[in-house]
Amino acid sequence: MSMQIGSLMRSLLGELQPADAKTLDLKVGQIVKGMVLQLLGEQDALVNIGGVHVRARLEAPLQQGQVTFLQVQPESNGGQMVLKPVNGTDVPLTDDTLADMLKGFGMKDQPAVRELARQLQQADVALTKGSLQSFQRVMEQAPPDAAPDQWLEAALVAHKRQLPLTRETVRSLREAMFGPPLHAQLDRLEAEAAAAARAPMPQAASGELRELLGKLAQAMRAVRDAAGAMPAPGATAPAAPGSAAGAAAAASPAASAPAEPPAPAS
Repeated sequence: MSMQIGSLMRSLLGELQPADAKTLDLKVGQIVKGMVLQLLGEQDALVNIGGVHVRARLEAPLQQGQVTFLQVQPESNGGQMVLKPVNGTDVPLTDDTLADMLKGFGMKDQPAVRELARQLQQADVALTKGSLQSFQRVMEQAPPDAAPDQWLEAALVAHKRQLPLTRETVRSLREAMFGPPLHAQLDRLEAEAAAAARAPMPQAASGELRELLGKLAQAMRAVRDAAGAMPAPGATAPAAPGSAAGAAAAASPAASAPAEPPAPAS
């Protein structure tokens, strides 16, 4: 029994021993994804890289359980692995790096996903499993008539403004950023309302529906009038009589010209 317990303990301890760096065949400059299993000192740690436990010296402090990208440093040798944590936006996305990243995320290695990851990195979006999956999901929800570059740009705006990365949010932002101008949208809405008012309606609800359509048309005319009353870009609105601009206008030569004498009384 004691021999069985001893062999069992030795097997368990053997599984916990750090693997030799050569087992992973890591090269200087290579970037891998690792998780800190245990802190062994100020700089040393036990890191899980691709399912292999490696004892390494970290060039920057990390927390136990933290998952990040690590770059193999030139100081590494057969007996000591030196790793430098790097941000997702600083990782050079080579084909090998992308393959390792997607494998670590548990995502399918597809050309569209690789291109999306490169575009997100260029936009300074931290490449995490959550961010990549969120953008992939919303990109798959793009309507057929939406240009992919416009849809992605609207999604990036939503992400940077910390808005929900949903189809409705991205659609609204894309409409505001790349859609037709306001007067064109009002023309379309007014035409649709007029067509709906002319369409046959159930007798019981025709009065209420026509009244509702009339209010909608009235609201659109009010928006159109308000938009038309707005000064054009670069134009100056008329100054109020009591404002500083009005006072300056009153002091102008035209304003200070002497008034014509009154006509003599008859």
